[in-house]
Amino acid sequence: MHQLRICTHAEYLRLPSSDRERWRYFFAKEPIGFHAENWRAGVAVASLVNTMLNVKSSDAIKPSDIYPLKHNDHTSTHKPADPQAVRELIQKMRK
Repeated sequence: MHQLRICTHAEYLRLPSSDRERWRYFFAKEPIGFHAENWRAGVAVASLVNTMLNVKSSDAIKPSDIYPLKHNDHTSTHKPADPQAVRELIQKMRK
């Protein structure tokens, strides 16, 4: 909860329960940190690769090809795409 400048659990508990619920909802819908950074990295990489290889939109790499989880999916184990699979995808696009 450092985004709210709350450093201790006691400070968190001093928030009205309605505020706590609203913040929980916000952080569930608008992820920050690891998940959002990886999704943004996937967007950047996909954009660069698609531009450099000048691919058709139907063949374009999507952010989910680089980082397989959607930015708002917090239900499963988070891990990046297999590097070999991404390399093969790029090689296939170059042909």
